[in-house]
Amino acid sequence: MSVSSNDDIQSVEAKLRQGCWPKVFQVPKVGPELELVFEDGNRKYLSEGKKHLDLSKDHKSQFLDTIANRIWEYKAYPTHMEYTEVAKAIMRTYPCLAEKGSSSGYDEMLNSIKFKMGNLRAKMRKLDCMELNVNSRKRSYPGTSSSKHKKPKRAEINYLPDIPIGEDATRPGLKCASRQRNGRKMPALFLPSELKAEFSRLSNLALDSTFFSSLDQHLDRMVEILSTRQKFQNLFLFETGVGL
Repeated sequence: MSVSSNDDIQSVEAKLRQGCWPKVFQVPKVGPELELVFEDGNRKYLSEGKKHLDLSKDHKSQFLDTIANRIWEYKAYPTHMEYTEVAKAIMRTYPCLAEKGSSSGYDEMLNSIKFKMGNLRAKMRKLDCMELNVNSRKRSYPGTSSSKHKKPKRAEINYLPDIPIGEDATRPGLKCASRQRNGRKMPALFLPSELKAEFSRLSNLALDSTFFSSLDQHLDRMVEILSTRQKFQNLFLFETGVGL
């Protein structure tokens, strides 16, 4: 039972997502040409009575590619609310893209982002991205169902990363031992280093510091509960005479 070398783990982590969905989505830089287009569009929007900027087909495709790539850095299957946050962030950064006749001002942009993300997932699936292949109806994986998307759970970032070259089907960066349970071999993590590596892979957080920082947040309440419990125990002993 052992953990792969630090170099192996770092090479795997370089391909993984490095953060959870942000509290405030930041629109990425779109390149010098598009920045000039948007700068001119915002200026005209403010000076000429909220004039809408009509992007060319190439510019729109380039812009949506940039947005989709940034979304992919966080997750492959955003929720409708998260897509909406992206659309709102775009309108805050480039108000010239606000759509006339739309109740929200970003309905068409929202649909375009969803469509672009769908195209990106299709491309990644063709490249045998494990996270997407597990959801493909054209493939069959033991223990999976094609009726529902398998997505990361809360706080998970990299729940199904691709297997690095030279690794087997066990989880990347970890050498999982096995144990017997009900006559079957089950994968297991026995060493603290394995558990910490697995936690870091899933959440991109250090297990020790995360645990103790969370514990500190509840320390006062825990002390209060323990103190109250001790008072009740002392009162019980006094009234019953137990231990006297």
